[in-house]
Amino acid sequence: MKHYLRQFCSHWIETRWLCLYRPNSVPPRGNLHLLVMEHAGLVRSARRGRERVWQLEQQRLEDARRYLGQISAQWDAVLERLRVFVEE
Repeated sequence: MKHYLRQFCSHWIETRWLCLYRPNSVPPRGNLHLLVMEHAGLVRSARRGRERVWQLEQQRLEDARRYLGQISAQWDAVLERLRVFVEE
């Protein structure tokens, strides 16, 4: 799962760079988020005529949710230890 998160963050940074330095090459704002998620493998798209249809990758989103839940639990434990240390 770290791989997907790393891809997501990497593509997000590349997209931000494009927004700042090459604004004419950036798709509409709503699509930016979807393109970043597609690059990370969290969604996929298909062109149908003039439209682009997006579909969630349920298993990868569940993997991401589970991984981020683990990170959240680790931070909760660290912050609890810090709270106990500060209150002593």
